[in-house]
Amino acid sequence: MRVALLAFRLMCLAWLWPITQLNGSHFPNKRRHKEMYIGENTKQKHGGRVNLKMKKLDSTKSLLIKSEQLLRIEDHDFAMRPGFGGSAIPVGIDVQVESIDSISEVNMDFTMTLYLRHYWQDDRLAFASSNNKSRTFDSRLVKKIWVPDVFFVHSKRSFIHDTTMENIMLRVYPDGNILYSVRVTVTALCSMDFSSFPLDTQNCSLELESYAYNENDLMLYWKNGNDSLRTDEIVLSQFFIEDFQPSFGLAFYSSTGWYNRLYINFILRRHIFFFMLQTYFPTMLMVMLSWVSFWIDRRAVPARVSLGTETMCQNVHYYIKYIIWQQPPTVMKSFRLLLSSFQLTKYEDAPTYVQT
Repeated sequence: MRVALLAFRLMCLAWLWPITQLNGSHFPNKRRHKEMYIGENTKQKHGGRVNLKMKKLDSTKSLLIKSEQLLRIEDHDFAMRPGFGGSAIPVGIDVQVESIDSISEVNMDFTMTLYLRHYWQDDRLAFASSNNKSRTFDSRLVKKIWVPDVFFVHSKRSFIHDTTMENIMLRVYPDGNILYSVRVTVTALCSMDFSSFPLDTQNCSLELESYAYNENDLMLYWKNGNDSLRTDEIVLSQFFIEDFQPSFGLAFYSSTGWYNRLYINFILRRHIFFFMLQTYFPTMLMVMLSWVSFWIDRRAVPARVSLGTETMCQNVHYYIKYIIWQQPPTVMKSFRLLLSSFQLTKYEDAPTYVQT
């Protein structure tokens, strides 16, 4: 009896064996989906911590790790400049001015958008390459290496564009040469002289300098001389741009020493035609109107006074009152002094409140 029962069990196992093999071949991903499901449940239970063995590797992250290993970023201290303790590291600069967005005579400043490019060599980032091609990265890698700390002297506001991503580019060559480019908009001070307004010419400059490294640690220079400064076609409403010229100088600070400073100089000449229509031509018409009184009989005193004097004063009063707020601050002050001296303006007294 036992022998018959054992033989029956063996026959059942032999019959079920092909079926189990067939199910395994039709559903090869069943176990993998089960593991992923278990991993998701584990992530929810343990507050977002997932076992690395159960999580599928991200190909994008694996490529980033390979780049960092290629550049040996973890093997060096990038808080220090290249060649620390030796001679100053040369950092070349070139600039492409995209636009001059605004020029404010009231605030005495200008706003400029430009591409700022830095060139230097860091042997710590050199890597072996069979085809001698460079590698290009975005702002994520910039935060992990050393970059020059160039800032804009006398700037009031500045920012790096971040649409749709931060406009930062880092290009590393196999020999360690580096190109670091940013697109930035800066508002900087421009001391203006309005003594010849509106026939004035203004000289403005944008100044670049290293914030922490003096000339013993960092040598800032124009990479291609005068060709380091390039401009697109720029058209302004009230000014002609006569010249764009780079220059170089040194700045001294009593506490930290001498620093290399680069200048972007440009000359602005004001459009005279606009002010001919807005200022000179109406003024000439007013002077011509004052001559009407010479054609009136000298015995008609009321007519001559009312037409030649009172009407003229009222026209000048309303005309100056209209254009006074369109002028630079020094011109506005001069107009106010002129009006107060001839008593052409009347200022209303402030209202008085009486408590009853």
